[in-house]
Amino acid sequence: MTQTQNKPFPLSQKYLDFLRYVASAEFLEGTTSAGKTTVAVPKFMFRISNYKGTKPSIISGLDLGTIEKNIINADHGLIDVFGDYEDGGKIEYNPTGKGKIRLPHILFHTPNGVKIIYVLGYDNKKRWKKALGGQYFGLFIDEFNIADMDFVREAFMRADYRLCTLNPDDPNKECFSQYVNKSRPIEKYKDSAPKQLLDLLNQPHKEDWTWWYFTFKDNASLSEEKLKKIRTEINTYE
Repeated sequence: MTQTQNKPFPLSQKYLDFLRYVASAEFLEGTTSAGKTTVAVPKFMFRISNYKGTKPSIISGLDLGTIEKNIINADHGLIDVFGDYEDGGKIEYNPTGKGKIRLPHILFHTPNGVKIIYVLGYDNKKRWKKALGGQYFGLFIDEFNIADMDFVREAFMRADYRLCTLNPDDPNKECFSQYVNKSRPIEKYKDSAPKQLLDLLNQPHKEDWTWWYFTFKDNASLSEEKLKKIRTEINTYE
């Protein structure tokens, strides 16, 4: 889990704790260059790989191009980590559909069978409406704070496991009041986030919904040069 097909990917202790933690819904908030999506996607895929059922899953983002750039084809992205199926890897990406599945999707070859993962941009309501007709195992929503709330409401209730990445945003947004603020950090990291964000987690706790906060300091893959640039050029909550 700590190495991609082509290059090592070191993980901090906090990210290792995140990868091992099991919950039904997780929200990853944090600063730029924290590596949230980079580590969240492999966890999502391993949860799917360990799933013994046949329900499909969903990976969603702003639009198909953004998902391909930031998740599928990125450094330490899906193809990098799990490999292109044509080259002996586990990921078969079909951006225009294949066979009976007309929507963009991934065929994930696992020890528990081939898992179908729909790839949906929440900008395309007509397309995601076609997909959300049944029950799902996993739901990954990238950039949850800008996601279409109609999509969120419909998809969230249909999935067993929900994993969302987001950036700090207007606390009055419905995505926070209806979802994020019903989650809580685990005991070990309850004091490792800005107080102003922790104070916003003020809605009744929903079951085991979990909130994680990461900064560039948690991203062990950043070079010293990159860290120096971040510290001098980017304003964060720290």
